[in-house]
Amino acid sequence: MDVIAPLLRVRPGEILVNFMTGHILRFAEADDVGIRRSFDALFRPIDYRTRLEGLAGQDREDELVRCYVDAIKANGSFDYVCSAVVLHPLKKRTHYHLIYATRHRKGVEVFKQAEKSAMQMMEDAREAAMKAKRFKQDHQLELEFSGKVSQGSEYFEQLRERYLVDGRKFAWNRLSRKRAMRFELLWAESCQLPLIWYGDVKDWVTDWKRQKRIQIVPGEGETQRLKRYGQQVIKLI
Repeated sequence: MDVIAPLLRVRPGEILVNFMTGHILRFAEADDVGIRRSFDALFRPIDYRTRLEGLAGQDREDELVRCYVDAIKANGSFDYVCSAVVLHPLKKRTHYHLIYATRHRKGVEVFKQAEKSAMQMMEDAREAAMKAKRFKQDHQLELEFSGKVSQGSEYFEQLRERYLVDGRKFAWNRLSRKRAMRFELLWAESCQLPLIWYGDVKDWVTDWKRQKRIQIVPGEGETQRLKRYGQQVIKLI
C-alpha cells in the first residue's frame, strides 16, 4: 500500500484495482513472517486480522474485500470505493474483485452501470464455459429445457440476494444515523457494495415510503413537481 499510496492521492484521479480475491484469501492469515509482513503492508492502516477473526466462507471473503476497500479509501481520501465481483468461469466461487475508487458520485453511477451490463455477459460466458466442460467430460450434448436454471446462474442469484439484504440494511442504518439524506447520496453510498444498483435503492425507498417509515420532500430550491429524483430528500418519520 505504501508503494501505491502516492498514486492514490493524486487529484483529480480515479483508481481501478484488480484484487485477486481467491489467491489473497489463501494466505490472508498465514503464519509465515514474510507473508504476514507483506499482507500488513497490503492492508495498511487496516487491522484486517482482527476483522477476520471468527469469520468463514462468504463472510470472510466479504470482510477481506471490505478491509482492502477501507485501506484504499483511507490512503487516497476517496469519498466512494466500490467493489464488483467477478466469478470463476468454471467454479462456484469468486475469481477476483474489481475495486473502483472515486471522489465524485458520477463515477459511481458510471461504474455501476458498467457492472450491471457486465454481469449478464459474465453469466452468459460462464454458462458457455460450464457447458463446454460438461460436454468434454461426458462426450455428449446436453438436452436443453426451457426455463432451466444453471448451477452457475443459481450461485450468482444467491450472491445477488445476499448483497441485496446487506445493502438494504446498510442503506437503512445510514439513513437512520443521518435522519435525512438526498436520494443521490444514499444510492451512491449504498451502491459501493457489489451487485447493488440504482433501481434497488429506489425500490427500498419506495417500500419504506409505503410503510410510512420515511417521507420524501423536495431538495433546497426545488419544487413539488421535481423531475430529478436524485435531488429529493428522504427523511425519517
